[in-house]
Amino acid sequence: QEISWASGTEGDQTAENRERALDYYFQRARGDEVAGRSQVVSGDISAMTDAVLAQTLQAFTTDNAVSFAPQGPEDEQTADMETDICNRFIMSENDGYLQFSGALKDALLLRNGIIKVWIDIRTDSSTETYEDLTPEEFLQVTEPQPGHEIQVLEAEEGTLKLKRTITTRELKVEAVPPENFIYTRNHTSIYLDGIRFCAERKFRTRSELKEMGFPKKKVDELKSSTLDDKHDSIARNPQKLDDQQEAWEPSQDQIECWECYLKIDRDGDGISEQLRVIYAGQINGGTILDTQEVAWIPFAAGTVFTVPHRFEGLSLFDKLRSIEDASTAAMRQWLDNANHANNKRIGAVEGQVNMDDLVNSRPGGVVRIKRPDALVPIESSDVGPSVAALIQFLQSKRAELGGAALDLQSAEAQLVGSQVGSMGLDRSYSVKEQLAAMMCRNFAETLVRTTYLLVHQTLREFWQQPIPYQVQGQW
Repeated sequence: QEISWASGTEGDQTAENRERALDYYFQRARGDEVAGRSQVVSGDISAMTDAVLAQTLQAFTTDNAVSFAPQGPEDEQTADMETDICNRFIMSENDGYLQFSGALKDALLLRNGIIKVWIDIRTDSSTETYEDLTPEEFLQVTEPQPGHEIQVLEAEEGTLKLKRTITTRELKVEAVPPENFIYTRNHTSIYLDGIRFCAERKFRTRSELKEMGFPKKKVDELKSSTLDDKHDSIARNPQKLDDQQEAWEPSQDQIECWECYLKIDRDGDGISEQLRVIYAGQINGGTILDTQEVAWIPFAAGTVFTVPHRFEGLSLFDKLRSIEDASTAAMRQWLDNANHANNKRIGAVEGQVNMDDLVNSRPGGVVRIKRPDALVPIESSDVGPSVAALIQFLQSKRAELGGAALDLQSAEAQLVGSQVGSMGLDRSYSVKEQLAAMMCRNFAETLVRTTYLLVHQTLREFWQQPIPYQVQGQW
């Protein structure tokens, strides 16, 4: 029920907005094209999204994007250590540049960026056989190691056969596609603390589910998915092709899984608990693979344009869609007008003109006529100057709504910089840059800050192994 009610499910307004935004970003055909006329698409949203991304991304991709503040003089060294460790786990071990750039681009285009932080625990088993071992070698092979579980299957006549089960733990920080994240419609905060329900949709193979420790019998009974038919997910592909999920082998069958976080009173005391439920298979008729109580939700969410008291923000697509529509219409009219000017409509006296010559509009072509007045040109107005003025006006409105990122990349901006110097250029564009600065600050205060807090909390609570760290030359 919660999945079907949530915002972002197939066919609701949020999913349709995401699909449409991706269509605009990839400058796909809009559906209003007319055969024989211009079909150009302006591309304002695509250009503005990438320009703002380039302008703001560098703030989040340094080696020390975030620092933890000490709570007193005795806490300074610990705060510095935890700052370095969290930055290392995010930026170095999880390709923080790619994760933050992906989430920021999602926020710019699709309203919200999502990042997940969790400890990925995988179990892998293998059978090993050894021949003619010395007692020392036997002890060496069977010696317990951290994360290794050894079960001796056979040990006789110089032969050792054992089953080794290796459990690996890895901190993961990963950008989640917004089209695969759903949430309670009426949640009143950009932060997910206290949300009644949210879930991540992901396709996993039967093999992956078994590696994650889920019961083999349950996993084998799950119905596989041969096609990801969610429209906003398909729109993510540049060619907008269907995501085929068919596998050549049963262990590689794709299973649709939902990692759900919901509040429910499970023990009947009238107070709801925070649960994580892994639900796999089709929405109607799937199977619960695991249920456990959790202390927090492992997702960080952010936006560049906040909507007070709502989880979902606004995107550049929301702000610039009407500008791109108008720019596309103006450019098509201009190109159609230019085509008309180069291929004018002509009235012809029937029987006095060679029609094959007339309909062939090659430049400099000859039209054979029987008398001078057999052809009458039909004049049309040149709308070029007025359309150029309209496009310039639309570009100024684009800067008002989406910031000056594109203006600062223009040739005129570079020329101004060479004439007035860097300080003069800063003054000229400081007001226009305020919108981009606000987007950067909103994203930092929502998604980036929450991501670092989740990494810090997860390491403190669940990381069970030493973290090498050097202080003043000492490890």
